[in-house]
Amino acid sequence: MQFNNLTISGNLVGSPETDVTKNGTKVAEFRIANNLGSADRKHTNFLDVTVYGKGADNCEKYLVKGDSVLITGTLRIDEYKTRDGEPRKAVIVECNNVQFVKCKAWAESEEYVAAPKKTRAPETQETPF
Repeated sequence: MQFNNLTISGNLVGSPETDVTKNGTKVAEFRIANNLGSADRKHTNFLDVTVYGKGADNCEKYLVKGDSVLITGTLRIDEYKTRDGEPRKAVIVECNNVQFVKCKAWAESEEYVAAPKKTRAPETQETPF
């Protein structure tokens, strides 16, 4: 049995670009930067992400460069040749679900409702039973 499942977080390198497929499905494409390590051992992975359908609509509507996202999906490796005939590979994340972790446009919209802050229940001396 083989699995191809990925969960990754990162910040958008640029705003999503959208298009429509031949069969009329909306598609959004963007790139994220995923930072690993810290201090002198820091490394950044740049990954291309493709989102389809309603997810593409939401990405186009709310996401901009710098926003943080959490993505689940699958990896796809495309092989192609440059104009000079040199072989190349591109790693693409085909997104099943995108969560907006820190989204400027969404937080500023009237549709966004912040979750209420949690408060502790007052401590009582008596047991309620």
